[in-house]
Amino acid sequence: MYSTLAATLSCATVMAVSRYFARPIIIQHFEMRVRKLDHFLVRSPFLKSVIIRLLPVGNNLLTNIFAGVSKIPRRSFILGSTIGYIPQMAVFALMGKGVLINSELKIIISALLFGISSLLSAYLFKVYRRQHNDDKTLRSLTKSSKCSNESDELSH
Repeated sequence: MYSTLAATLSCATVMAVSRYFARPIIIQHFEMRVRKLDHFLVRSPFLKSVIIRLLPVGNNLLTNIFAGVSKIPRRSFILGSTIGYIPQMAVFALMGKGVLINSELKIIISALLFGISSLLSAYLFKVYRRQHNDDKTLRSLTKSSKCSNESDELSH
């Protein structure tokens, strides 16, 4: 519980500092990349934050800095990060304590939590991709219907 709280406070602090200090400088040099990042994070920022934190790869500091530079809503990012931190913090706590009494059981529980966290992350990523693909399909259908409407109007 303490490690999750500490990680969340660190996340919020780094995000705030980078939003206040780094965002203007980064936008000045990398405006198009920041726009792409903002466009990516606009939809489902909470879900994307949970997914990013559940993935067993990445750098939390850089993630917090990128979030601060982007326009992702603070509340969504911090809440999603907190939920995403819980499984990894539980694993770290159990593994750190697992050296003492009942270490085999604690290591097994840690491995199970890691597996569950990985499966949950894969599931959430699949849901996100399905939503993203549905958006692309909807946009392409809208574009093609606009084109057909325009050609119909031209023929009349």
